[in-house]
Amino acid sequence: MPRFTEHPVDRDTPYSYIGLNGIAYVSDGDYLLVVQSNTGKVFKVDADDSTARHVLLNEDLTHPDGVVFRSDSVVLVVSPQANKLWLLKSNNGWGEGVVYDKIDLESEGYPTSVVSRGRDKISDCLKVQFFHSDGDLFTLLSVYKEWEALPQERRNKWCWENSINAKSMRRCQDTVFELESFLEREHGFVVPSYRPQTGQHVQLHPSSSLLVFAQKPSWVVFGDLLSVSNEYLVCVSVVEFQSLYDLQPPPSFDVSKMEERKLQTKTLTGFGTILLKRFCGKSNSNLLGHVSRIRKACLDERIFVEVKVDENLIQLYAASHDMNTTTMLVSDVLEYGKKRLRTECMEKCLYHGSGSASPMALFGSGAEIKHLELEKHSLSVDVYHSNINAIDDNELLMFLKRIPQVLYVVYKFQGMGKDPPDREKWGKITFLSPDAAKRAVELDGDEFCGSNLKILPSQSAMGGDKTFYFLKLKQEFSGLADLAEDLA
Repeated sequence: MPRFTEHPVDRDTPYSYIGLNGIAYVSDGDYLLVVQSNTGKVFKVDADDSTARHVLLNEDLTHPDGVVFRSDSVVLVVSPQANKLWLLKSNNGWGEGVVYDKIDLESEGYPTSVVSRGRDKISDCLKVQFFHSDGDLFTLLSVYKEWEALPQERRNKWCWENSINAKSMRRCQDTVFELESFLEREHGFVVPSYRPQTGQHVQLHPSSSLLVFAQKPSWVVFGDLLSVSNEYLVCVSVVEFQSLYDLQPPPSFDVSKMEERKLQTKTLTGFGTILLKRFCGKSNSNLLGHVSRIRKACLDERIFVEVKVDENLIQLYAASHDMNTTTMLVSDVLEYGKKRLRTECMEKCLYHGSGSASPMALFGSGAEIKHLELEKHSLSVDVYHSNINAIDDNELLMFLKRIPQVLYVVYKFQGMGKDPPDREKWGKITFLSPDAAKRAVELDGDEFCGSNLKILPSQSAMGGDKTFYFLKLKQEFSGLADLAEDLA
């Protein structure tokens, strides 16, 4: 005898049910057959005694969030969320209902589920001809339509030539016939087959036809979420965003908020190969740092910056309300990089001379030769003072302002580890032209901090390349640390 679990039902509304949370049901005169959505159990609600009785089946349904179609003693439960069909059959008033058949509609591995195994590389090449630009669902449909249009006797050969599983195609046809027969009699059903959820970052599955067409659609619908080492969208098709407003019944989520969260794109161009490479850094280390700071500032981990050096462009991906901040932060870094390139010079030894000094060339941005240092024409001077510990660095830098309108870079010598001849050496100053260096040497012997300054032309070291960043001396100094920060 079947066992039942009773639940109370309102007598005034005998077709209501309490605590079942069922959304799929069949009405048949004196009772209501309910498929409970959260447990997959089938209940029979009697109108006479107002009780809901749990009908024990030999297999409970799982996730039957769909529509039940009835025909005499057979009920078909359609569950789009679980990608399954259940065929229920009873010959005894549903007192001893059983799951007669279950059809799996799993889409894992889609759209290669109809492709023969063992010939993966060949199959990958053969299936490209069926790919559809609107997505995977249309791709599978194109396979089925072409197979269906063939005469019966040619289908097996066609499947072999195109590495298609013939048995899978016949099962597809059986499923299509069965669904068509029920939909012809029970039409007008709208089955919501989605679960609203936001915040997940997923990718298209590598087998998706959209990747073959190199498409990046703005909006897609998908049939499954495959979770392996990464999460992938499976069975993906392109959809027009405006069509979401026309859905009936309306979606249970706010469509307008989806538009707000959509990542916008913006292209920045005209920077040059050298600047873009420095923006990225070695192994993209600088680029990763820039993206991390932008995400932290905007509180959005989806923000992404793509640099295409060969095409001389930067692609920004951010939400509409974060695009201005993203653009500003990237532009600031690029502007600082431009500033460094404009003021950068490289000192290169032309050849090793016989004397103590070797001829040097000072190359600027774009490998422009700005000055040749030959024989006694020097660009650098060494500054000495008998009491370097008593020197105020800011006052000395202000003293150098007596050299009008020049650009130079300062190297402050450290006090420890100096050889005896260099114990009075304060530092080295490199100018952009030999005339500026000559005017600096003219200050030799001037009194400063109780002793005379000693300023001599600097002798270049043998070999090696050096890079300098020449910035104009500011009118006021707040400290040597500020100058060092500008020179960094």
